[in-house]
Amino acid sequence: QLHDLGFDIVATRGTAAAISRMGIPVERLGKIADGSPHVVDWIERGDVDLVINTPTGTAARADGYEIRRAAIAGGIPCITTIAGGMAAARAIAVARVTAPPVTSLQELHRGGPATTAPALST
Repeated sequence: QLHDLGFDIVATRGTAAAISRMGIPVERLGKIADGSPHVVDWIERGDVDLVINTPTGTAARADGYEIRRAAIAGGIPCITTIAGGMAAARAIAVARVTAPPVTSLQELHRGGPATTAPALST
């Protein structure tokens, strides 16, 4: 869905292969251990607008830490679950077609205006 929204997708080896198998264009980046240029270089240069990092395995967790650290230092949104990534993609899609409602915390706590986004057809 992010590609359909106009995002260019970049990923490290394993993730890039999985994305490519789904027919989605993806640029493969090196892991930190592969040496520069690698994914953290891209983040630190400001070439990344959103990080979805779901590491599995010991080596991936070490890279994941550095990826998340660089994202946070650069003020880049960082999502750590597939479900969170899917929710973010849906929110971006909704925000592009409708102005999201603005509701204060006080309104939410007293049961103010509805805050659910309209459903998207897929």
